[in-house]
Amino acid sequence: MLNYDARKLSILLSLPILLASAARAAMQDDETTLGNNYFREKKFDKAIQSYTKAIKEKPKNTAAYNRRAECYIRQKQYQLAVNDCSRAIAIKSTDHQSYKVRAYAYMQLGQYVPGIADYTRALGLHPGDKESLDNRRIACRIIGKPEPAVVPIKSGYDPRELVALGKHDSDHGHYKDALKKFGDALIYDDKRADTYFRRAETYFAMERFQDSIDDLNKAVKINPKETSYFYSLGKAYTALNQYDKAIESFNNVVKLQPNNSGVHMRLGGCYLAIGNKPKAIEEWTLQMKRQPKDDKVLFQRAGLYHVMKKFPEALTDYNRLVALNPDDEDAHRHRGEVYLDMHEYKKALEDFTTTINLDKSNAGSVYVLRAKVYQAIGKSDLAAKDLKSAKEFDDRL
Repeated sequence: MLNYDARKLSILLSLPILLASAARAAMQDDETTLGNNYFREKKFDKAIQSYTKAIKEKPKNTAAYNRRAECYIRQKQYQLAVNDCSRAIAIKSTDHQSYKVRAYAYMQLGQYVPGIADYTRALGLHPGDKESLDNRRIACRIIGKPEPAVVPIKSGYDPRELVALGKHDSDHGHYKDALKKFGDALIYDDKRADTYFRRAETYFAMERFQDSIDDLNKAVKINPKETSYFYSLGKAYTALNQYDKAIESFNNVVKLQPNNSGVHMRLGGCYLAIGNKPKAIEEWTLQMKRQPKDDKVLFQRAGLYHVMKKFPEALTDYNRLVALNPDDEDAHRHRGEVYLDMHEYKKALEDFTTTINLDKSNAGSVYVLRAKVYQAIGKSDLAAKDLKSAKEFDDRL
């Protein structure tokens, strides 16, 4: 064990020593309570006597050892404090408070190396503890050594704060840092569904879809009533073209939350991908009942009606799209194509002309469509002119 000049510790003297909360004590008794009262009154000799009696009555009373150690620190009996904390750690090795108090005592003895080790251990048990972070950083600077890596240690630490930090990293694109925090959080508590879910969302953003699925299945196993887990699972299966499993996951969302606003849109897409067009129409129709102004779903349904040669239904949807946004060139173009297939050339001509006027920079293929209309109504000269315009447009590209 290396010893360093204790005079260099002056910058540490203002750092607080924490008195563990009496309400948090796992083994509270009359003598421990009495000792706490004496400690608050700064009657450290009497507090030591009370804690000693408490230890005699219950030899595994780690709280009494820790508090007696704090009394010894106030009396500058640092080695006795180290001894008491070591006894507490031998009884319960997952109490970060024992390591923090012993680390402080080591620092006062000028024994920075074991002090840094104890603060590192305390951080492994309770990451983000400000006192441990600050004291360890100062001690490492004093001896000119880098801060050691913190290894998570399974304990009673609640990792919600760590998960929140991981989500922040993920939201800002720092995926590697996020995965590290989520992995550490699972060491502290591997039964929290939300941790698996947050890590799964990060994997999805990284396009590691199978890893996302694995974590989401773990989350679902822990909490099978959370709709967001099934929704994300459906998205991940869709990304891997595993549409049957995606449909199963999205249907679980429907069971748990019948009024979910987006699930029918995704179900429709899955059914279309496996060739079940009527079922896709059915799902998109349900989506439209919940969100009548969802132009994306309306556009998809209109296009599918067109493919299925259900022209009146397609026209109804395209008319709604035009009503929602009269300047939507895509709606005019596709409605024009439906009119063309129905041989309603005048209406088709109107829509194609509107499309060209709305977006001349992307009108090449629309000139070709309008040329077809002109050919059908016997206006070959205008058809030739549009085909020339289409060629000139392609040549510019």
